[in-house]
Amino acid sequence: MSLGLVLLLAFVLRLGAVVWLPHTVPYSDYLYYHEAGRLTAEDWGLWLDAERIRELTKLSWWPPGYPFFLGLVYEIAGPDHRAVVFLQVLIGTVVCALVLAIGQRAYDRRVGLASALLVAVNPTYIFTTNLIASENLFALWLSISIWLALRPWRGRREPFLLGVVLALAALTRGVALLLLPLGLLWIRTRTRAADEPVATRLAWRPQAAWLLAGFLLLIAPWSVRNALVVGPALVSHGGGVNFYFGHNEGPVGYRPIAETPMAGLRSVAEIDRRGWELGLRHIARDPLGFVRRGAVKVRELFASPAYALNANTAIQREGGGVRLLGAQTAPADRNAAIAAARRKATALRGVWTDRAHSYARLLQILALIALVLWRRLTPALRFIAWLSIGWVAAHVLFWAQPRFRYPLEIPLALLASFTLVYGFAALHARIRAARRDA
Repeated sequence: MSLGLVLLLAFVLRLGAVVWLPHTVPYSDYLYYHEAGRLTAEDWGLWLDAERIRELTKLSWWPPGYPFFLGLVYEIAGPDHRAVVFLQVLIGTVVCALVLAIGQRAYDRRVGLASALLVAVNPTYIFTTNLIASENLFALWLSISIWLALRPWRGRREPFLLGVVLALAALTRGVALLLLPLGLLWIRTRTRAADEPVATRLAWRPQAAWLLAGFLLLIAPWSVRNALVVGPALVSHGGGVNFYFGHNEGPVGYRPIAETPMAGLRSVAEIDRRGWELGLRHIARDPLGFVRRGAVKVRELFASPAYALNANTAIQREGGGVRLLGAQTAPADRNAAIAAARRKATALRGVWTDRAHSYARLLQILALIALVLWRRLTPALRFIAWLSIGWVAAHVLFWAQPRFRYPLEIPLALLASFTLVYGFAALHARIRAARRDA
């Protein structure tokens, strides 16, 4: 299969999901993102208004990258989330092309094509395309970051650009701050492993400096804005809150601030500080609980990706009746529209959820086999493996749900593709050897 066919498949599947599910409307976090984008398009000065930011708490918990992206689209096309999801079809297709380039660089073209194909047909990625979710944009920055990290570097431009893209990733999802130390470790690894004189291997220091320069150049203005408007924070104030959600007396996971000991605190910076304090205090009281909760978080992180299918359901029950979301239908058409929405909801919650779950399990098993074959991995694939391990560790430190696994499925696809290619090659070699012996 050629690159063109893989990209065409990725485009058609994503476009098909968006066209098939026209009544999916933003709700929960997706609605909050939509509203943040709409308000941004109306007044970009919103982000410098301390009082309004205090009223819209999640604007300080979340990095600004995706709301800015939405604001730009809404300013051009109007506050219509459908314009965004059609644009996300293109973004998802570009991600597949980047994954192919990464796999080819990390191992060979077969791994590249297999990885791109796995991303193209991933049900989670197909159906999340139709959601107002930052994961769609973050997957682009993550793919570009890995691609830049694996390319040949001839000077200061490549590490500087990598730093810029890592900053864009962190400004889209705060957990991407994990990528910065991994990027620095990769610079050290690739220079020390290079087949060059010892004197040349010291070049990792200026390369690391240029990476940090690119990162800080882009992220510093936002950090200054935070200090002036809401309180000091490199990217956002969600870290302490999320740390508390992962380490507290109650169940692991999100709940309204009003139901926590932080209730009554108005300042997001104060809430964040209190979250760190409470979380650390809980770990000190129950250090073994960190391990128990960690196991729960890993289980949650790798649970079924049903959320991506359920969030596309355009029908909800309300007070014993049924409400059709996002539909402007005349009374005469209402029953027909509800019947059609029910059929789609049945498919989404049934056969498509089953396929998404099976796909996720297969991807995880194949990626795990690649880790067992560690000595067979190239340095680039080991870097991708460490990225996967680091992503899991970050969610053990905070908290997890299946949605947080979305970006991880790109490195998992690369590792799974190696397992497939390596396994088929080994099987083919054995068959040839058996035929020779016969």
